[in-house]
Amino acid sequence: NDLPRASELLGWAQSQKPDDALLPLVNLRLAQLQFAQGEMDKALVTVSQIQKGEAWKTEAGELRGDILLAQGKSAEAADSYDAALKGLDQSGGNPERRASLEMKLSNLGKPATDKAVISGGKL
Repeated sequence: NDLPRASELLGWAQSQKPDDALLPLVNLRLAQLQFAQGEMDKALVTVSQIQKGEAWKTEAGELRGDILLAQGKSAEAADSYDAALKGLDQSGGNPERRASLEMKLSNLGKPATDKAVISGGKL
């Protein structure tokens, strides 16, 4: 429960230039901790560094949407959730994550309109 210490350790891990398989996970966890500590701008910078892998992009998009929503930027949050849903379709994502993203969009008054999203990924 020591969020500052956990952030420090993840920052250290990030500075060690881990390989491409580990770096997205380090960045995602660090961004989540920064978000939990109210460091919204830092969290957005960290989450934007996640570039590789569709699954990571989906998780990063959802977290980015959560951060933007906490900042009161609901239109940008909806765009991030929508992009995460589209990435989920491309990576064959899981139904629980799909339901979570659809709920977040619905709460913003932006129901999913993509055919693959509405049908649960089955066209």
